[in-house]
Amino acid sequence: MKNIDRSTIALILGIAAFAVVLAAGLVALGMVSDSGGNASEEYPYAAFTFTETNVTIHTPNESSYARALVVEHRAGMELPQDQVYLQVNGERAWDIEEHEGGGSRTVATWNRSGDIVTMESARIVGFGEIEEGGNVAVGMNRNEFQLLQEGDVIEVMWEEPGGERRTVLQRFEVESE
Repeated sequence: MKNIDRSTIALILGIAAFAVVLAAGLVALGMVSDSGGNASEEYPYAAFTFTETNVTIHTPNESSYARALVVEHRAGMELPQDQVYLQVNGERAWDIEEHEGGGSRTVATWNRSGDIVTMESARIVGFGEIEEGGNVAVGMNRNEFQLLQEGDVIEVMWEEPGGERRTVLQRFEVESE
């Protein structure tokens, strides 16, 4: 058997290590076929920023301030708005707007019109079981609509058409003021 010098051994080990790292990376990216020979499907990727701000909640007789969070798409894939939604502590997230009667009502966080979420932002004021267009009042039933507060967990969610697959694109925990 011939003597193999150390540089040859190092080269062989380097190539083997590179192949292992490359294979692991391809599997992690979903670019390798599954055991049935089918190409693995990828989940989308996107990066968002979260900026805290304040809003005014108007009621016919009074107004109060509430904390809000602006979620902005900053990088990654273009995502159809009907496949992306925001939730707080596992419940639907809502924005609010003032309406003609002097009060505030819930509105969707993104307009859900099929536009692409790229460099777009959405504002979250609260969450809960309330319907879109529902009136928001200071001190209302906590099951219907809750304002954001410290410790709430915001999730930017992606769901494929048909709802068979979904994933959390990014999480954010509301911090103390």
